[in-house]
Amino acid sequence: MDFFSILFGWLLGICGTLILEYYRIIRKRNSIIKSLYVELENIHFIISNIIILIGLKLIKLDKELITRIETSITSYKEGENKIILSNRIQKFKNKSDKELKEFCISQYKGNISNEYKKYSLPLLSTYLNTLYILPDTTQQLLSELYSKLETVNQTIESHWYFFTKTFDQSLSEQDRIAVENNLFSKDEILFEQYKSLHNKITDVLDQLG
Repeated sequence: MDFFSILFGWLLGICGTLILEYYRIIRKRNSIIKSLYVELENIHFIISNIIILIGLKLIKLDKELITRIETSITSYKEGENKIILSNRIQKFKNKSDKELKEFCISQYKGNISNEYKKYSLPLLSTYLNTLYILPDTTQQLLSELYSKLETVNQTIESHWYFFTKTFDQSLSEQDRIAVENNLFSKDEILFEQYKSLHNKITDVLDQLG
């Protein structure tokens, strides 16, 4: 066997290994994208509903926000989440901003503090060290998304603190008013943070879809 035959066989072996590795990475990337899409669509659905709920409480539900949420779910796979949220949006879609304001005032009952829960993205957390196989833009969006979720969870912890204070019978009237003002302030902050997180997840779903 001459030198060139040996060299050709060696190069062929390397190319074969590289091709197999390339397809392994493609399969892994597709698996990650599919898994992340399902996880992110689910939390996107949850946050969409939370935004509507806080918007009702703060009387900040308007046509622009409803339209943004409606547009953002077009990337959803057909299924229960899309049907439920689409039906919910239909209640608000044809109302004017004035009618929406009146609806918020008439529909909102009680406090929603117990609706605030910290959420995690276990699959995204698991894949953090392998995101390099995804496109750079997607990596950056996922990193920003993860950071925004952490910020929301920190605000929720602060909100919980003030919420538990509302059960403190020893509070003076002045302190109780201060606690309630802090709760309202946290609601407003969370409303903006959730909208920002919602927009970021929408961007990622568009990338992954």
